[in-house]
Amino acid sequence: MKQRPETLFTAQIPSGCLLYGNAPAIEDYLVLDLLPERLNASGSAIKTFTESELLATSKEKLYLESSLFESPKLYVVRDVTDKFLSLLQSYEPFVPLVMVGKNLRSSSKVVTHMNTHPAYQAIGIYGDDQQFLSAYARYTLKDRQLEPGVVETVLNYLTTFFSVRQQINLLLQLYPAGTSVTVDEVEKALIPNQPIEIFKIAEAVVSKNPKAMIGTFQKAQAIFEKESIPLVRIIAKQLWDLVSLKMKMDQGVSAQTVVNQAMPMIPYNRRPQLIHNLSKWSVGGLLKAIVRLDELEILVKQPHLWSADQMERAFLQMVKL
Repeated sequence: MKQRPETLFTAQIPSGCLLYGNAPAIEDYLVLDLLPERLNASGSAIKTFTESELLATSKEKLYLESSLFESPKLYVVRDVTDKFLSLLQSYEPFVPLVMVGKNLRSSSKVVTHMNTHPAYQAIGIYGDDQQFLSAYARYTLKDRQLEPGVVETVLNYLTTFFSVRQQINLLLQLYPAGTSVTVDEVEKALIPNQPIEIFKIAEAVVSKNPKAMIGTFQKAQAIFEKESIPLVRIIAKQLWDLVSLKMKMDQGVSAQTVVNQAMPMIPYNRRPQLIHNLSKWSVGGLLKAIVRLDELEILVKQPHLWSADQMERAFLQMVKL
């Protein structure tokens, strides 16, 4: 039976599968955290390669020198493209192999091969997959006693893996294993009442409007000093939302169509501004900005290293990304 991505948390991990899509944060989590945690617990060792490393090595050398396919090891190959298909087809017997696709689509040759193969399978992973996000949250919080509705409350406010993981990590810090977590506590911890100025600042940053940014910043020093972490997280969430839309545009879909067909539905009065914001960013620029926001949050948590002026400069530099 073919697995969906969320079943990786509970079912046996397939000995031959391809994880594909375009969600780098989820791919990193699966390869660096989930697979090692689950497989090491079962006594399996993991060795990771990239596609280019394997393609540059002869099959004979892999067999003779690296003992690549000996059980109980599991081998992870990252950055897989259709180039890997010929190498995959040459391996006999079937190998304990997890592949992570690089910008692969469901119509890609290697994805098609995995889907039609009796022993392998392909599993699509996407950042806005609510079933995956729900399974991830429940798995990560499994050692806490969750009041009904806790996971739903988190997902009602947050829609990307990056934002959900940030907030789940915060809950792990606030509530040790074995303690109970209520809906009211989650709402107080994750969704504080934010002043409207936070959203004005976020809009100025995301729209890459230096003039509006400077004017808004001058009126918002209190926000930088007291509400800096919520501000950074709100901007990061808006940028992640733009990433998924911009990726569809890069496939030839117009901004108008992408915004009109977005799920969950974008309110009509927000669509013109969102289309404007999309015109200002590339996918690469958005991802760089998100990394900088993550670095900025780390600084904010160390008061002796951080100042409101640093935050203002960091936001203004994002205009150049």
